[in-house]
Amino acid sequence: IAYCRGTFTTEQDEEQQAREIGQSQLVLIEMLNQLRKEADLADVAQIAKRDPGVLVKVMAMANSPMVGLAQPVVSFDQAIMVLGREQLYRWLSIGMFRAGAASPRDEVLLELALARGRFLEVLGQRKHSKLECDEFFLLGLLSLLDSLLGLPMSVVVARINLLPILTDALLNSSGPLARHLMLSIAVEKGRVQNVARLAEELGYSLEAIESASVEAIGWAEEAVNLTK
Repeated sequence: IAYCRGTFTTEQDEEQQAREIGQSQLVLIEMLNQLRKEADLADVAQIAKRDPGVLVKVMAMANSPMVGLAQPVVSFDQAIMVLGREQLYRWLSIGMFRAGAASPRDEVLLELALARGRFLEVLGQRKHSKLECDEFFLLGLLSLLDSLLGLPMSVVVARINLLPILTDALLNSSGPLARHLMLSIAVEKGRVQNVARLAEELGYSLEAIESASVEAIGWAEEAVNLTK
């Protein structure tokens, strides 16, 4: 069981060549950065229009069953408005995993990243604000972006405008969010002793962690299927 649960999905293959960040991913990163800077949604839309693939993705996101619209979105500008800043940021982050020539391994990485993010978000709701929970979700999601791209995390983070506490956790495993990320990884890998230690340090019960983990796995699987 330990062999089958190995780290081959989240670690770079010895033969894997480091990828260049593709045009679609660059457009997505620029859109993410503009959203972080509170730019007008109209300006964000103009960036998206540089890449037809991004236009298609955003339209598909807005019409996803997870958004739950009664009537389909028929224009890109409408899609941007319907999604709004918070949902658009999440959907664009997911789109990073599917930009370019996505492989089956990329799909596995996406599901793992979504599960990490959702786990931290659900667990954080017990003690943290909505804004902090959004950062938890983003932390989990971005924690596997280096594996996806085959690039050092420092290169990835340099491209994205992140809060210092997120950068600290992703690059140095330090700062107030680092132990939360360690907890999500320990849960994912079934490291019971580490889970128990981190749960005590962070003030979460094992029951709360188990509940958040089950919810996150189901949510991530559904999100992957609905965003294909």
